[in-house]
Amino acid sequence: MSSDVLNSDIFPKGVYTRAKSYLSGIKGNIGAYSASPGYQFVRDHVAQYIEKRDGIKADADKVILTDGASQGISMVLNMLIADHECGIMIPLP
Repeated sequence: MSSDVLNSDIFPKGVYTRAKSYLSGIKGNIGAYSASPGYQFVRDHVAQYIEKRDGIKADADKVILTDGASQGISMVLNMLIADHECGIMIPLP
C-alpha cells in the first residue's frame, strides 16, 4: 500500500490501523504465494472469533481459509470421496 495513502485522511482512522496490522502480518510481498491454508495471523483472528462467538476452543492450525464457500465445500467433499466407488448425494433445497 502506498505510503501516501497510509498517511492521508481519506478513510476513517480504524481503516489505517487495520491495514497496517495486516501489512505487518504479511511476510514477503503482497500478491506473492502464501501458505496454502491462509496467512497465520488471519487464521489466529478467525480462531479467536470462533472462541468468542461460540465459546469453544478453536485451534488456528486447524483453520483453513478459502476464497469462497463453494471452494471450501468442494475441498471437503473431495476429501470425503476416497476413490471412484464413493459418492455423495446432496439434496436440492
